[in-house]
Amino acid sequence: MPNRLPHWRRLRGWTQQHLAQLAGVPRSEISAIERQQLTPSVQVALLLAQVLGCSVEELFPLEGPQAAWAWPPPRLPWRYWQAQVGTRLWLYPAGGLLAPWLAPDGATAAPEEVEMLPAASQTLVVAACDPLLGMWSAPLAARGVRLLPLERPSRKALQLLAAGQVHVAGVHFATAEENRRAAAAVLPEPFLLVDVARWHETVALAPGVQARSPQALLRRGVRWLAPPPEAAAAEAAGELLSGRRPRRVAAGHRQMAWALQRGWAQAGVCLQLAAEEASLEYLPLRWEHYQLCVPESQQDDPRVRELLAYLASGDFARQWEHLPGVKLDHPGRCHRFPH
Repeated sequence: MPNRLPHWRRLRGWTQQHLAQLAGVPRSEISAIERQQLTPSVQVALLLAQVLGCSVEELFPLEGPQAAWAWPPPRLPWRYWQAQVGTRLWLYPAGGLLAPWLAPDGATAAPEEVEMLPAASQTLVVAACDPLLGMWSAPLAARGVRLLPLERPSRKALQLLAAGQVHVAGVHFATAEENRRAAAAVLPEPFLLVDVARWHETVALAPGVQARSPQALLRRGVRWLAPPPEAAAAEAAGELLSGRRPRRVAAGHRQMAWALQRGWAQAGVCLQLAAEEASLEYLPLRWEHYQLCVPESQQDDPRVRELLAYLASGDFARQWEHLPGVKLDHPGRCHRFPH
């Protein structure tokens, strides 16, 4: 019978011998099951699922998961990355990634013909507008996890999470309570909010623009660039601009800073670290709580567990402690919320 035993075992970082000892079955039996030369008994299937922390259906599906596009690609054939989220195999159209060095897994015009790769069960998909999310790739790779960091604003990230298309969504509204309300509004199940940091939202200024306060900029009538409407930064910008709607929109924090650097507008709301990266002056606006949202059904996924362990590690703290406009906020601490 088809089985996902090799993938779940490798996600745990276990040898066949170690799994056999935990489950109380001979190693030769584990080997035969993985080679699909032996169909396990109901008792053995239940033992293996219990030890590996998954369901019997996830371990021994009646048939392999059929691939589907997470969203339509621009045209066909198109390049993709693949990842398994729950029992679904998603193909993510190449583009909009916060780790551009990650090579696609293939290209296709017919997703139903795509076979599942071993990397699919080792890939963690995180949607967030964190411009530093790509920096997590190497530390997670050392833990056996391939990170697929999708650049998405907070509300869009939560929508992908609710649709079962990503494992984790990053949110950063003004307060942790606002993060909770935003997640509860779209998620149909209990969830965790995991602390990462507090970071500084600012008004970045194009070269040559000077002002003592954001209000002074409003009085002068400068040209503004808007964050995407689904972004948490859009709320801060909306409060500041009092209903004004700039004609141009930047896709993310880095895009906002680069556009201002090139003179496409004179002011815009983005993170301090993005403004400093582009060598822009900025005015303070507010501190926001950056958290990761994880559905309760995903918390025992080995990839998610490795992510949480990394956030709570000294390696993460050392990587983030000297970043501009960032204050660590007990990274890795989890808050559980019933729906």
